Amino acid sequence: MNLLRYLFSAVLFLIASAIFGQNGFIRGTVFDDATGESLPGVTIFAEGTTTGTMTDFDGKFNLSIAPGSYNLRVSFISYETLNLREIKVSPGNVTLFENLRLKEARIE
Repeated sequence: MNLLRYLFSAVLFLIASAIFGQNGFIRGTVFDDATGESLPGVTIFAEGTTTGTMTDFDGKFNLSIAPGSYNLRVSFISYETLNLREIKVSPGNVTLFENLRLKEARIE
């Protein structure tokens, strides 16, 4: 019985590894350009997909996404949108943006 349970667990682990191991990751931190303070609640969205995320209380984000090349849109209310072009994502690897800075939008 223990052998059967062990084999079942091993098969589940291998299936989960195959399914979830194919994605890559885009990670980073978003700051206010003027003050240098981190920005919580910023939206990071991969154009042409339904995949996106938001920054946490420390301005950090982690986006799990299928391998490929993406244009990212980083946006927040009352700030200029930041467009990142041709971001390459490889399976199981991390693409890191440690210092994304958003400028306040100006209304003239």
